[in-house]
Amino acid sequence: MHPVIRALLLGLPVILPLAPAAGQDAPAAEDAAAPAPPALEPPPPVRLPPYPPPSSATPDPRAALAGPLPGLEQRAEGGWRLRFAPANSPTLPSPAAATLGELGRRLAQQPGGRVTVVAQASGPTTDASVARRLSLERGIAVKQALAAGGLAETRIDIRPAGVTPEAVDAVDVLPPTAPRNPPPR
Repeated sequence: MHPVIRALLLGLPVILPLAPAAGQDAPAAEDAAAPAPPALEPPPPVRLPPYPPPSSATPDPRAALAGPLPGLEQRAEGGWRLRFAPANSPTLPSPAAATLGELGRRLAQQPGGRVTVVAQASGPTTDASVARRLSLERGIAVKQALAAGGLAETRIDIRPAGVTPEAVDAVDVLPPTAPRNPPPR
């Protein structure tokens, strides 16, 4: 008995090969195993014009940061210091918001880099947590004023130092070019 007929009688599944359509020849076994045609040759690389050499007249990016900023002290190490009243208040001194906005505008013109805001508080010396929160609030207020001037908030890092041995009520704004030394503890 033919194996296909026996499988049908026993109820087994039968898989039959498909016959070619009328008028078509069955593919030869050698064509089925033939590799695909080779890929086309890749395009030639793009030829870019030569990059211009750096000009000696390139302005110093720090020059945009120069100039007076009323209400801010220029720090010898680089950066600026904004002093707060020792009244444990996180509120910016009145003329400082406009000055920090101008500083934010100048810093936004700098090519990349992160700006660090180091905030300190002189007290209370009996509760480090309260002093740290106060310095954080001051740092956030300075960050918001810098961002209002156009500096992207994602470029500003806040470091709330709380009470330091320096014991000042101040916030330091360090541009990307200033050294990043941790505040003394």
